[in-house]
Amino acid sequence: MPDVMLAPLETVEPSLPLASDGVRRWVWHSRYGAMLIEVIGDEVYVNQQRVEPHAA
Repeated sequence: MPDVMLAPLETVEPSLPLASDGVRRWVWHSRYGAMLIEVIGDEVYVNQQRVEPHAA
């Protein structure tokens, strides 16, 4: 089973602005459901929850 499944275009929410000032967004469709990934400056969010960076 693949990690990423592409959804047909008609299933993607058209009202979601994927491009906006200072924010990069992706919708990831996996076997566990869709996830919204956002990058705002140096901060990363998945489903509106901040992702802690891994310490080097």
